[in-house]
Amino acid sequence: MKRKLTAAFLCLSMAAGLALTGCGNSSDAPKEETPKVDEKTAGTLDPQEVEGEITFTAWGSDAELECDQAVLDAFAKKYPNVKVDFEPINDDYLTKVETMILAGEAPDVIYGHPRYFQKWASQDLLLDLTPYFENNKDFFNEDVYATNIYDAFTYDGKYISTVNGADTFLLFYNKDLFDEAKVEYPTEEWTWDDFLAACEKLTIDKDGDGETDQYAISPCSGREQLEAYMAAFGGEMYDDVNNPTEVKVNSKENAQALQMWHDLIFKYGYAPDAEGSEVVTGGFDGGQIAMDVDGVYQCVYRSGVDFNMGLAALPMEARNSHYVSLMAGYCIPKTTKYPEAAWALASFMQEKEGQEILASTGLITTVDKDVASSDAVINMEGAPDNHILRVTSLDNAVNVDAKLPNWTETMDMVWQPAIDKLYNGDVTVEEALEEIQAGLEEKLAEK
Repeated sequence: MKRKLTAAFLCLSMAAGLALTGCGNSSDAPKEETPKVDEKTAGTLDPQEVEGEITFTAWGSDAELECDQAVLDAFAKKYPNVKVDFEPINDDYLTKVETMILAGEAPDVIYGHPRYFQKWASQDLLLDLTPYFENNKDFFNEDVYATNIYDAFTYDGKYISTVNGADTFLLFYNKDLFDEAKVEYPTEEWTWDDFLAACEKLTIDKDGDGETDQYAISPCSGREQLEAYMAAFGGEMYDDVNNPTEVKVNSKENAQALQMWHDLIFKYGYAPDAEGSEVVTGGFDGGQIAMDVDGVYQCVYRSGVDFNMGLAALPMEARNSHYVSLMAGYCIPKTTKYPEAAWALASFMQEKEGQEILASTGLITTVDKDVASSDAVINMEGAPDNHILRVTSLDNAVNVDAKLPNWTETMDMVWQPAIDKLYNGDVTVEEALEEIQAGLEEKLAEK
């Protein structure tokens, strides 16, 4: 989730950045003695025995924060001797959390993405949760949990957070516009030729004035959206996103993927360019665009659209086609005075009771498979057809954030400038990939 820095926090952000990036530790941050963890008993105390006052921080819409509070209410009933102070932060989340860490006032439990956690873990700021996981074997039950995504929540072979869930990036489509154009809905056997044929019929000049009034697909120029194209063609950024040692951006697969995306805009006109996007102000949600690639959390925000909606995948013809996924969980700073209480809350979010409450918003595909695929979630009000794809796609999903301490900086300084030039028509796909490859190689060498 991208956020602009407010002026009030700009200086604090710069100070936190100096202390929390590039040094491999947090030597400038205030030090507090870390409570010793008994690895044999970590995370095994009876709920009635766990005590302490802890702070929990997260971001979200009003509905998400209400959901978080509902989880905390349920947690309080199970752990009556733990007091949780909930501090939601909806502006400049990462900046403010890192400022708190720098000031020695880190929350005890922090919600976030793996890219945050691996950065803080590289600076030795997080509690090693490995013994807690090892003493709670149920979390490794593959029949219950989507354990294939756990690697994203480790650093140097250690677990650094509990796991909330993940959201894959899929294809939303307007069934009404497909029906009007007499186009068959996407299927698992859909090819790129089928996709382009559908796009041609779904791009319409309704007024006959030479101007497109309805586009087949949104520009989808966000990083995760473009990575979804790359993944569909079997492309990757690195040899292993969870342990990157080689940059593989400038590949045949990625070239095909970005060329397809680029051609949709500039060759065929099936997707609007920057100027065209301003004309179709309603976009996909307003019924002016037939398809859109986005995270499945959009199912909630789109539950009230004025048309019938379906969920599908981009054509997955390549041998190693896969999905990209945005993941989230809960970490615990080493400075917590109450590690058992902090673990109790972080792990409660991963247990069935907490997962059921979190899943009720539809904003996260929970790591608990039964909860994620329950009737209450899949058939929630306003859910698109084939909503179950949000669950089944996790089986072949890859973490969208490379586990590098400088990952955010890498994307801001290397990826985004090159993609901006590509979207503006200033460079070719080949030139953009060469620029990104060189930049990522340089940043990888810094890790």
